[in-house]
Amino acid sequence: MYCWVVKQYKKTQCVFCIVGSLKSIFIHVRKPLRQLIFNLIKIGTKDNNQFFIFTQILTTCVNTRVISHFKTTTPMKKILPILITFFSITVFGQTYSEVMNNQMTFEKWEKESKTNIRLLPKYGNAVKTEEQKKLDQELIETSLKIDGTNRKASDHMIQVGFSYIYRDIKTAMYRFNQAFLLDSTNSDIYWGYGGVYMVLRNYDLAKKQYLEGLKINPNNPHLLTDYGTYFMIQYSNLLEVSKKDAIENLQLAIQTFNKSYELDPNDQNTLYKLSVAYYTDGNCKNATLFLDKCKALGGKPIDKGYESELKKKCKK
Repeated sequence: MYCWVVKQYKKTQCVFCIVGSLKSIFIHVRKPLRQLIFNLIKIGTKDNNQFFIFTQILTTCVNTRVISHFKTTTPMKKILPILITFFSITVFGQTYSEVMNNQMTFEKWEKESKTNIRLLPKYGNAVKTEEQKKLDQELIETSLKIDGTNRKASDHMIQVGFSYIYRDIKTAMYRFNQAFLLDSTNSDIYWGYGGVYMVLRNYDLAKKQYLEGLKINPNNPHLLTDYGTYFMIQYSNLLEVSKKDAIENLQLAIQTFNKSYELDPNDQNTLYKLSVAYYTDGNCKNATLFLDKCKALGGKPIDKGYESELKKKCKK
């Protein structure tokens, strides 16, 4: 467990704890900081201003030594980029807000999926009724009239699925399964399936989906970038268990992000995550390089808190 006693923030004393290397988060504070952090967890990275404030509080505490640090072997400056990574892996729709808000957990999902095959990837390969087959065919015919081809219709459904994953994870899975109906060879379907399990924090099942998709298309940059994100999460989870294994996962993340970058050098999500991964690895040159590349393309996923911390640590 990581714990810090924040002695003063607007005359507010608090205890901030990260349990199990970000496997779960426990925070016991008095207002106003408590509400700020709870709001942050609830909204993920939708509000960059709040996240910026949060990271600045932590950074200020480190720099001014107002944090009393105990029972940890990892300095706060090491933890901050992990926090940034934790809250910024949601670029493609991987947000923890559903889980943190107790709206859906994997346990609930698994229970419901026993009576609802639409919650399972590829409908759980279940044998469908004649009525279900009829409805599937109607969907395919309608989608083809709108999008023209099976692949375009499938891509459209995947796009719709990700638009729902923030607010209605069940509908997201329904759309990913419809994308499968429209074109079972579309490897981006597994990008969607993996995203659902990332939201539910079942990383093993997410990994399984990414690998299944990569068997279909080993050069799918969407799958590679989010598979790299899986390794970043493993890195943070393993820090307190085995530093060696954690570092191995960090290197795998960098390797996977780089492969994705080679395939699509203009994906801002990939560029940003490469920057964070290199920053976490202590490589200021590449962290700054890829952040600048992301900014040049618009910098949509960039968090101000991360950019500020990078500039402080990696002064040109």
